[in-house]
Amino acid sequence: MKPALLPRLACPACQGALSLVGPRGDGDEVEDGDLACPPCGRRFPVVAGVPRLLSAPAGGAAQVKRAFETQWRAWGGEHRIFGRTEREAMEYLTTNLVHPEAAGQDWRGRWVLDAGCGHGMYVRALAAAGAQVVGLDVSETVTEVYRAVRALPGAHCVQSDVRRPGLRPGVFDLVFANGVIHHTGDTRDAFRRLAALVRAGGYLGVWVYPVRHRAWEAAQRAIRAITTRLPPRLLARLAYVPVPLLAVFPAYSGTSLRTASWRQCAQVVYDFYAPRYQTHHRPDEVTAWFREEGFGAIAVMPDPLSVTGKRLG
Repeated sequence: MKPALLPRLACPACQGALSLVGPRGDGDEVEDGDLACPPCGRRFPVVAGVPRLLSAPAGGAAQVKRAFETQWRAWGGEHRIFGRTEREAMEYLTTNLVHPEAAGQDWRGRWVLDAGCGHGMYVRALAAAGAQVVGLDVSETVTEVYRAVRALPGAHCVQSDVRRPGLRPGVFDLVFANGVIHHTGDTRDAFRRLAALVRAGGYLGVWVYPVRHRAWEAAQRAIRAITTRLPPRLLARLAYVPVPLLAVFPAYSGTSLRTASWRQCAQVVYDFYAPRYQTHHRPDEVTAWFREEGFGAIAVMPDPLSVTGKRLG
């Protein structure tokens, strides 16, 4: 953990400021220690350079955590993830999750939150471009992400839940969540929590599953009623079987065997069918969330369903 991150951390239980106790590390990097919250008395460990601001999840949240840990341990090192290389992923970020008026902005020195960093591509690319970027993820695989990016001066990682992120409000210039909040059990609440982290004049961008036609929605609910009950490792193997169907039923990311390997396509299949929590939304619903949380200049972006807005005030 780099010292610059500490002032932006907060107790996920009471939002109190955290202090570092018993740090051990090398130079400016804190490898291990504890983060203490004087107001409520809680302590949270720093392990392998990553603050662990996470209570033990239960029920559906625990299943989602296991599902994504399996996913990123199996596929996190792929050259293409969701059909995109790192360069293509950054192009996607710029055109779909960054507000149009900020698309050409120089992010050097700006604070950016990748809420649900998963594979870590965005953390690596943004930090390499000079941003101070925090990759937040609920899964244990955030350890591997930080190991890969920690040499970059602006790279930070936190293990926490987007609904209790353990971050101070109003400290980020850009917050984005790409395909994350619809897996939390309460998509609207997750959106509210992330919106609070954006400073006045800063930007928020989210991508959530769009609602498709009734037959598709009904069929997917029926399939997922089975797949979400399978052990994640078994589902990870079964995910290779329906890959050819992506030519008929395109993935939301557009991934197919025309642009990705069979293995990379299987990751997309697994991603859709593994986590127990999944919600689908309409543009008017998501734009209403932005208005309700104090955002203006709301833009529905090219890839449905991506929406961005600018924090007013």
